[in-house]
Amino acid sequence: MNEAHLDLLDGIVTAAVHPVGQSTKIGDIIREESKAFFTGQKSAEAVAKLIQNKVTTYLNE
Repeated sequence: MNEAHLDLLDGIVTAAVHPVGQSTKIGDIIREESKAFFTGQKSAEAVAKLIQNKVTTYLNE
């Protein structure tokens, strides 16, 4: 990469003002299961293990 490429990339990143993204199954799993941690129902470790198991199952399907 040269200076011109970096300037172009900097301009693109600086001009980005609207987040773009789509809901993903993995993101949905994380959002849903993390609620148990944030409400004090489960420990961070328990939630992390549950998320890991669900994501692994999803990826293996």
